Amino acid sequence: MDADVDLVSSTETARKRFTETVSRLERSARGQFLTPAPIAKFMASLFAGNVVTARILDSGAGTGSLFAALVERLISEDDHPRSIEVVAYETDPNVLPHLETTITLCRRRCEEAGIDFRGTVRGEDFIAAATGRLRDGLFAELGERFTHVILNPPYKKINSGTETRRMLNAAGIETSNLYAAFVWLATLLMRPGGEIVAITPRSFCNGPYFRRFRSALLEMMSLRRIHVFESRKKAFGDDDVLQENVIYHAV
Repeated sequence: MDADVDLVSSTETARKRFTETVSRLERSARGQFLTPAPIAKFMASLFAGNVVTARILDSGAGTGSLFAALVERLISEDDHPRSIEVVAYETDPNVLPHLETTITLCRRRCEEAGIDFRGTVRGEDFIAAATGRLRDGLFAELGERFTHVILNPPYKKINSGTETRRMLNAAGIETSNLYAAFVWLATLLMRPGGEIVAITPRSFCNGPYFRRFRSALLEMMSLRRIHVFESRKKAFGDDDVLQENVIYHAV
C-alpha cells in the first residue's frame, strides 16, 4: 500500500461491501450498525493526549473503521507514538475477513511511518472475555490496559436470565443494553489517564434504567466533550436508523 492511501477510505469501501451483502434485518438483529468514514474520522480527532506507546481497544470492531481512523490520526502527529497496538473484538464471521484486511493495512501504514505495530483480532465475545479477565485479575498490570478506547458498540437489549446478564451481574455491572455494558467494561480496562471516545444511543443520559451506568461512568471518567447530532438519521443514515445518538470523549 502506498503511503498516501487513506486507511479510512479503505475501510469505508469494506463497510459498503459488507452492508450490501448482509441484509439490514440480519445486522439489526445483532445490533450491528457499522461506522461511516466521516463519523470515524471525527471520533478519532477528539483524542488529545500524546503517548509514546499507544494501546488501542475496539471492542465491537466491525470492519475496523474506528481503530483505522485512530491509527491514521496518531501517525499524522509530529510527535507520534513509537509503537501502536490494536486489540479488536468481533464475533461476526461475515465481517472478520474485512477486519483482518484492515489490520494488515494498519501494519503496512505504520511500517511506512517507522512505527512498531501489533494488531490482534479476537473473534470472541467481548463481554465474556472482559469479565473473565477482570475476574481472574489478568489486567492487573498497567501494561495490559489500554491508553485509547474507540468504539461503536452493539445496540441491543440484554434479556434477564441470559448468560450475558449473569456474567455482567457477577462482575458488578447492571445495565439493560449491550452498548452500556461494552462502554462500562471498556472503561475498566483502561490505564489511568486513558481516553475513550464512543458513539452510542443517548438513552443513558436520563431515566432509572441507566442510573448505575451513569454513576459508574462519571466516577471513573471525566467527560471532556459530548457531540449531539442535529438529526436522528445523521449518524447511520444509510442504514435507515432512526436513533438519537451522541458521541462522547472522556478521560
